[in-house]
Amino acid sequence: MQMARWFGYRPDYEDICRVYLPEDSLNHYIYIHEAIEELRSEVRRMQVTGLTPRDFGLKVRQSPAAIRITAANKMRTASLLR
Repeated sequence: MQMARWFGYRPDYEDICRVYLPEDSLNHYIYIHEAIEELRSEVRRMQVTGLTPRDFGLKVRQSPAAIRITAANKMRTASLLR
């Protein structure tokens, strides 16, 4: 991933950037991309309504692959919604 990022941002390297992933890994990245876009959409909606994160209650999807959103010690006020 790091090398793909390096090539992707360097001029004149766009044509040689190829990333080969197992299907499971690709599905994880697709899921993460969708979750990030969903969160961005929620932040935009929060800004339009003039609310703060405390008022709005931002939500982040939990990965089925158990990829952590952030370190456990930073999730003190988080709650699980079903």
